[in-house]
Amino acid sequence: MNLIQRTTNFELLPSIFKTIHALPTSSAAVEQSFSLVKLVKTVLRNQLSELTLQSILMICERYKDLRKEESIEITDDMIRVYEERKLNINQRKSESKGKNAL
Repeated sequence: MNLIQRTTNFELLPSIFKTIHALPTSSAAVEQSFSLVKLVKTVLRNQLSELTLQSILMICERYKDLRKEESIEITDDMIRVYEERKLNINQRKSESKGKNAL
């Protein structure tokens, strides 16, 4: 057999190699993610919404490599979102207290 015939017999080999090469060799990344969730979602913070938890985890992941002397810049948008969420939470609490009083 010449080289051309040998290569036509293995047409799928490159795509199989790429697929196998892309598979993780360990579950370390997944285990680290679960560890981070365990650190963020504690007994005291057990009622975090999925969106809030996801946002906190993304922030942790984004800034995990910062040195201790570096700081995160707090933007006006971040403050606005924080104040809106705090207002919504307080409104829900007052509504639930009003329902409980009846």
